[in-house]
Amino acid sequence: MPRGHDTASPLKKFTALLTSVLIVGAAVIWLGWGGQITDWLNTLGFDFSKLAEIIEQTPVEGEIQVHVIDVGQGDSILIRSADGTILIDAGTNAAEDDLRAYLDACGVQTIDYFVCTHPHEDHIGGADMVINRYDVDTVLMMPTESSTATVTRLLDAIEEQDVTLVTPELSESFRVGQMAFTVLAPEAEMADSGNNASIVVKLMWGATSFLFTGDAEAEAERAILDRYPSWELKCDFLKLGHHGSYTSTCEEFLTAVSPTMVAISCGYDNDYGHPHREVLNRLADHGITEENILRTDKSGTVVVASDGYTVYKMN
Repeated sequence: MPRGHDTASPLKKFTALLTSVLIVGAAVIWLGWGGQITDWLNTLGFDFSKLAEIIEQTPVEGEIQVHVIDVGQGDSILIRSADGTILIDAGTNAAEDDLRAYLDACGVQTIDYFVCTHPHEDHIGGADMVINRYDVDTVLMMPTESSTATVTRLLDAIEEQDVTLVTPELSESFRVGQMAFTVLAPEAEMADSGNNASIVVKLMWGATSFLFTGDAEAEAERAILDRYPSWELKCDFLKLGHHGSYTSTCEEFLTAVSPTMVAISCGYDNDYGHPHREVLNRLADHGITEENILRTDKSGTVVVASDGYTVYKMN
């Protein structure tokens, strides 16, 4: 057979020609209307700027555990993996001994990131104890004009222990080995406005995600909805804002986040009536079953875990 003789069948030639035409056609369409196509997809909740990040995401190894610690009418959340430790808030002054006992029982010695969501006593009451007792690398905290005794003790402890204090920026990400979390709030204009000044973080572990909202109320939630597409807010696990108060977990936010499991940190028979019936009804309306509504007032400390593919209860 002469060298260079074309042995391709007519069908193969047609297929190759058709493929070339489709590629060229797609390129022409993209050059002419790529911007409009991208805008249209963005309205559907898809963000091309995140495509590379999604493609490059690699599976994680091992397990992550999230402990919603029973600190009564307050918040404290311990997040651990083989890579390190994150603590979000530190409960009330009254619950300081309980928090210390729990962290010690878990074998905590070092804390890579300590997120103080906002300067209310029920969230940072035990923060000075944490910094003085454990090896804390970095504290994430918004600037505050508050001068309460609780805030003063916290700031003094940070200075005395020479801990790095960072004011996180919106959309800023932090990493501890395979653990990565991103700051979604507060907006600059809410940085010193009580509950709505709460630092809100989304943590990724493989294909699963967790959202921790401090005491963020509906105003802050709507600001998050305005800033981020709904697909970026979807999570498997949501720690409800403000202890399950009706002021938080608004309908629009719950729809966007669409969790399968939620946690509510509140004290037994608390004076505020948390969690409020309105919020429990919203959760039920969104198909979140009672067994997937984890409450510290009913169950004490609750622990969930993820293997990178599924979020499941540990207790």
